[in-house]
Amino acid sequence: MCGMEGNTQAQAQPRKIAGRNGGTIIPITSATASDLAKRRWAKFRQAAARRVTGEAQAIDPTATTAAEAWGLAVAKQYTALLDSDKPRGDDMIRIGEAIGAVATARERDAEQTNNTVNIAILDTGAAQALAQALAVLRGEVVDADE
Repeated sequence: MCGMEGNTQAQAQPRKIAGRNGGTIIPITSATASDLAKRRWAKFRQAAARRVTGEAQAIDPTATTAAEAWGLAVAKQYTALLDSDKPRGDDMIRIGEAIGAVATARERDAEQTNNTVNIAILDTGAAQALAQALAVLRGEVVDADE
């Protein structure tokens, strides 16, 4: 039974993560877990950015930042796309999105959502006036007697 008491006591204490070189010991709890995960992923992203930037510098020594490495990758894809006998439209759209020349699907959806008017909250007269204005903008003929 003594072994079981030790297990119960060990389970009650939160796990801890130690910093490198004797740094601060941070207990892993539900309150700290999210922040620790964000920190861990930030380290992974930084390491990946350093590695990609290093590879980009092997191709172009002027690519010294992650953004410049990304630009180099997009430029290489653009060159390959233009050299292709049959460039795909989807690839052209992706490159356009990457350089900001084309709105992404998310941006298009957000813009359409922002342009939507909830007619249910308008009174009848305002709804009719809005419908007529939209019809005029669309080039439709509107009969004033309706």
